[in-house]
Amino acid sequence: MLERLKEEQITYSRISALMGDFIAIYTVDPENGNYMQYSATKEFSDLNTPKVGMDFFADASRDIIVVIHPEDLDYLKKNLTKEKILNRTQNGEVFKLHYRLMLNKEPVKVTLRAGMVQEKDGPQLIVGVGRSSEEE
Repeated sequence: MLERLKEEQITYSRISALMGDFIAIYTVDPENGNYMQYSATKEFSDLNTPKVGMDFFADASRDIIVVIHPEDLDYLKKNLTKEKILNRTQNGEVFKLHYRLMLNKEPVKVTLRAGMVQEKDGPQLIVGVGRSSEEE
């Protein structure tokens, strides 16, 4: 268990370095959808989305209705699917979506990035949500 926690901390540090201004980071088992929120800002935590669960994809589909800017809902419903994310990430690519998240009742431009990493227990999907930079 201690070894697993050390590996997760290393993965978290790598993702944090890539994400920059992250809002939330999740680890997801690509086989069964079990997930854990690894880290989140206070403003994201205030959205009261689950920190742990049995099906990341189902929970995300349910939760976007209350945390996403209404004009971005259809786009996310079409693109934030298990099939689309896994098709891209299983080939070593990074899956990206740009949308507006409602934080403190204000729209904030964010980018969701997902990538597959190989860990001792098997593959893990790392999903990060970060503030979008001007270049994106």
